[in-house]
Amino acid sequence: MPDNITWTIQQISRQARTVAKIAAKKERKNLGVWLSRVIIESADKAPPKKNDIDKTDEVSNILSQLLERQVLLDRRLDNLLNSKTSWWSRMFS
Repeated sequence: MPDNITWTIQQISRQARTVAKIAAKKERKNLGVWLSRVIIESADKAPPKKNDIDKTDEVSNILSQLLERQVLLDRRLDNLLNSKTSWWSRMFS
């Protein structure tokens, strides 16, 4: 999306508009540039959504399960490698 598109925001109070204009003027920025920066910075500081936290827990649980499976597979592989009986004879005996 091009940066020079006009964007209208409704239901912004007169006080909020005045404060934004003054703040932008203090930083010697036009209102659009100042608002863009403030919006992006505030979005970066926003706490994670509950849904994101739930997904993090879910991913953590899945990774734990995978780690447990890997440990079991490593043990089985060690047993196979250290066994005196050949793999072929164990499989088909």
